[in-house]
Order: sequence, then structure tokens, then C-alpha cells
Amino acid sequence: MKIDRLLSIVMILLERKKVSASELARTFEVSARTIYRDVETINQAGLPVVAYPGVRGGIGILESYKPEKRFFSAQDVTMILMGLGSVRSSFSNAEVTSAIAKIKGMVPEVDRKAIEIKAGQISVDLTPWGRNGQNLASLTAVQQALENNRLLRFGYRDRKGQTSARCVEPYRLILKKSSWYLGCYCLMRQEVRLFKVVRMSNVSVEAETFTPRDIDGENFIVDNFDDAECFEGLLRVQAGARETILELFGDSALKREDESNWLARIPLTDNEQSYSFVAGLGSEAEVLEPIFFRERMLHFFQNAIDKYR
Repeated sequence: MKIDRLLSIVMILLERKKVSASELARTFEVSARTIYRDVETINQAGLPVVAYPGVRGGIGILESYKPEKRFFSAQDVTMILMGLGSVRSSFSNAEVTSAIAKIKGMVPEVDRKAIEIKAGQISVDLTPWGRNGQNLASLTAVQQALENNRLLRFGYRDRKGQTSARCVEPYRLILKKSSWYLGCYCLMRQEVRLFKVVRMSNVSVEAETFTPRDIDGENFIVDNFDDAECFEGLLRVQAGARETILELFGDSALKREDESNWLARIPLTDNEQSYSFVAGLGSEAEVLEPIFFRERMLHFFQNAIDKYR
């Protein structure tokens, strides 16, 4: 949109003394002629933008008009670039790429290389191991629906493998424990729901728009993430399983029992997710408490053994 471009040009010019029309044209993917028209529009709005001739010339705001303080410090720009980089890992979005280019354009050329190096020192990659084109397409569709307040239609497969068709009002996209969730109002259930994006299929953005309801976004997290009641489990673990517990729950969850074993106190739920997690620890973990969960694991392993007989 033109207004977005005009505001971005002003921000760049506030940060830098002079910028060539060709550089601005490349940044915003328009012609130099369009940039000069934008400059005229900015002038008409009362901000004195001048064109300096010559090899070292360019476009700039009249020095006497500029505020002395910068909008962003070098550290501010570094953090913004880090954040945008992590978003780009999940959203193949031209707008994100454009935003990164614009932010870089605000940095004086003498500082740009140093800031790019700093921003690259921390990399946040939100994509899962392996490529999942369907998940990326679903995320892109969800983002479009969120931006335009459009209904979203998709097929959904729950944990039990049962499928259903859903039409929802999307309100929030949430990243939780390396998985994306859609917080929305489900028109079929007539209530606020949370859907795991990777379980969604055939996602389509409807032409129909909706008027957003007065829903507290925090409700999506508090009311829906805990599908089952949590309880504390006590496990005896050996070295290999200890590393997994340490990574997920921290050092405070572990207490050394003897030279070979540790006791681990971790949150569990009475469902397949917790059964699979404990089973994944292999022979280096044993459930001690609660007794009912120990019996559940025995039944879980027995069913697995029966399949191989």
C-alpha cells in the first residue's frame, strides 16, 4: 500500500542523511519515478525532503528539521532483525522479506555490516526437522485469514484419528513447544477452540468476513492447552534418559539416587502422549509413582509386545 511505503521512506530518511532514489526503488520494488512522486507527496504533507545533486547526492530530510535522537538504536535494529528472521523461518512471506530489507535500509551504511553480523549471531529456526510443505501452506492460509478477518475452513484429524470438517473465526496463531496452534471460535461447536495446525488439511480462506468477537486471547492458552489433568510422576532414570529429562524439565527435576540412577519428578497426563513419552525413554526409565500410571505403562508395553507376536 502507498501509505505504508510513504511511512517507511520517512523512517529511513530520519535515520540516514541521504539515500539514492535507486536504492529506495530497489528496497520497495518500485521505479525511481514512483519514489520521486512519493517524495513530492511527503513534501506536500509538510516534511521538507530535498534532492541533493551529484555523485554523492541523494534524497534526504532537511538537516535543520531532523530530530537529533534516532528512532532506533543499533541494538534495537539488531533485535528487530533477529525477530523478523525467526518469523521468516515459518512464513514464506514477501512482506516479511520486505520488512527486513526496509529495516536494514534504515541503518547507516557504515554500521550496516556490523549490525548484520550481530543479528546473525543468534538464529531461531521454527521449522520442524524435515520439510513439510502442507504445514507451511496451512500457516500461510491461517495468516491471510487472520489479517483480513475471513472465515477459515479445513478438515481436522484429532488424536484418535477421527476427522471432521470445521469452519472457524481465526483469532490467534500460537507457537507452543515447537508446534503451531490456531486459537479460534469454532462455528460447529459454538465455542472457543484450539487446533493444532499440523493436523489441519485442505485449509481454505473463505470470501466471507466476520466481525471479531470480544474474546480474551489469553483464554486460548489457559483454557485449552491442558487437555488432560496433570499430575506429578516419579521415575527412576539412568544416564541416557537423564539427559532427556534434563533438557525438557531442567536440573531441579532430578535427584541422584546412587551412582547409576537418578529420581526424576516430572508432570504427566493420563493419555497416549505421556505413555509414548515415557516409552521413548526406553529401558533406562522406570515409573515408580503413581501406581495407576505404572500399571497403564505395563498395559501399554503389553499391547506393543502383542503386535510383534
